Amino acid sequence: MEARVELRHLEPTIVASRVHQGSLRTLFTQGYAPLVAEIELSRHVFSGESREVYHGWNGPGAACHHQSKSKARQDR
Repeated sequence: MEARVELRHLEPTIVASRVHQGSLRTLFTQGYAPLVAEIELSRHVFSGESREVYHGWNGPGAACHHQSKSKARQDR
């Protein structure tokens, strides 16, 4: 039996994104922290939303994952 996937329409928005390739241990220090710092230096503010896309998930204990993440931004 095929699982059904619900699709939702999201309104267009500006996002900042970054690709992180590494372990979950480095996700925040090498993934989110640089992304947040870049947004804080820009002329945008956080909307409070964030998304992650896992391009290569190898299990929670794996040495390496490939993912991209984005944080929604709003013009000031």
